[in-house]
Amino acid sequence: EGEVRYAYRATIWVNKKHAAQQVAVPSSDTVAVAVTTKRGVALIVSAYDVKSTESQAANEERLRGKLQMIKDAYDGVKRDGRDGQVDLLLCADFNRHHELWGGAQASGEAGRTDEAEAVIDFMQENALTSLLPSGAVTWEHYNGSTCSTIDILLASGNLCEVCEYCGIHQNDHGSDHKA
Repeated sequence: EGEVRYAYRATIWVNKKHAAQQVAVPSSDTVAVAVTTKRGVALIVSAYDVKSTESQAANEERLRGKLQMIKDAYDGVKRDGRDGQVDLLLCADFNRHHELWGGAQASGEAGRTDEAEAVIDFMQENALTSLLPSGAVTWEHYNGSTCSTIDILLASGNLCEVCEYCGIHQNDHGSDHKA
């Protein structure tokens, strides 16, 4: 149908001027990298979760499992005796809608109001804040007929404080997403 599909669904590119180390996550749809900065360590996670035709309970269980893997990686980096603060930046396409990131458009979508509860719980448990403006369109159908906000960027306190800008980049680098 004109769409290009890729074998990978999560990736992170790190500039070579930064000290970075990959952190093992047992999922082919999740990549994590610990980047050392002057302020401490930032665990950067890129994750994807498909919204399948399984039951809502099965989708919820799979998402909670993925979030637990991310939490385990985060806790592991904190446990590894890293000096200073360890922050978390989660860049994800969980294919879940919520007013927090989708704005008013997300509130009216029938049957989708509770699908992001696991993500909201994860945000609260880890004191994460959404960096993208609510309602920022992060996915658009290749023919422009449909758009949505399904990508999220969540950060812990110190990263929120130093974030100067978070928005949509005009170059999608070959992705079907804009964030």
